[in-house]
Amino acid sequence: LKRWEHCPVPDCDASVTRLFDFSTDNDGEPDMNGEFTSATVEITSLPKSFTVCSAFMVDSWKGLVQSARMFGLLDDKKEDWLGITLAAKASSTRYKVGLPDGWAIIADKSETFWPLQWSRVCLSLDSDNGSMLLVADGQLLGEAAYNGEDKPNNLNVILGQNPATKTEDTGKIGNFNVFSHALTKERMEELTRAGG
Repeated sequence: LKRWEHCPVPDCDASVTRLFDFSTDNDGEPDMNGEFTSATVEITSLPKSFTVCSAFMVDSWKGLVQSARMFGLLDDKKEDWLGITLAAKASSTRYKVGLPDGWAIIADKSETFWPLQWSRVCLSLDSDNGSMLLVADGQLLGEAAYNGEDKPNNLNVILGQNPATKTEDTGKIGNFNVFSHALTKERMEELTRAGG
């Protein structure tokens, strides 16, 4: 696997990158092929318990909306199944974890998310103990129930776009990892600390 430091989407081969940059094409308009800018990968046979970790940063916010989707997971029909959104507030940062039946977790971190800084997030879905944990920047932010029965057989990761609203999101996404088991809270706290 080649390790590229930077990938200005859509001008690179997504199979050899480590950092996806959606800052250059997020105008909300389809390209000449009628597609919106995004990066996707299919994950087959993922168990009911798993963890997704990622880092997110923006160069700047455009307009009044200061939020973006960090990543999404699509079901077998390529429809939204789970997504994490980050929103910069005046004195806090809000993280929202969405499932098809609504928001599973809405949590605020007391620090404001500023452009040119990274936010590191891990979300574990543990069907064995029936819980979903959201950890951001070294601290547990939220917990919700999760039974794993509604998890699709196959998942598709989507970065840079919300397919439900056909919106392209700005930002850079790096260190994206999917683990085939639920990481512990302590391990996620360690992984999401700066330099961890």
